[in-house]
Amino acid sequence: MRFRLLLNKVHQQPGFTLVEMVAGLAITGILLVGISNILFQFVTINANSSSGMTATKQVENTIDSIRRDALMAQKIIPDTVDASGFPLRFEWITWSNAEYIVTYTLNPDGHLVRTQSIDGQNASKVLALDISSIRMLDAGTYSGGKIELEVTSHPEDIRSVTEIRTFVIFPRPSQ
Repeated sequence: MRFRLLLNKVHQQPGFTLVEMVAGLAITGILLVGISNILFQFVTINANSSSGMTATKQVENTIDSIRRDALMAQKIIPDTVDASGFPLRFEWITWSNAEYIVTYTLNPDGHLVRTQSIDGQNASKVLALDISSIRMLDAGTYSGGKIELEVTSHPEDIRSVTEIRTFVIFPRPSQ
């Protein structure tokens, strides 16, 4: 009799069986795998977007700066030795007779440098860090008028993203 009471107590104890525990662990594992895949996709998309934004911003900074100087320039002098036309030089004199000379140079490490000389006082500034190439499309035949440039940015980070833009600048008319 005591044995039956003991056996009934064992069957009435609350808790999980081994099968229920294994099933619970399997479901939890499947959910964790799904969640980790979603997080991985989110991080990957974010990294791709960030690389693309970096490349686009580098190209846009380059275009804006060159366009601003080309609109001010009275003389535009592309390099005749290098087929790319770079270093590219802009010269102008302001109403106050200040002489400006601005030169754009692409360093081998991908830094686009703008060197500005105002009445002989030089200052350099790195405009973009990841410019893999920049070229003046009509450098060999340039004789004034519009300037066509192609800028390529390829940031060196986790994702391989390249941004290539071709743009046209119409400098101010010569006087």
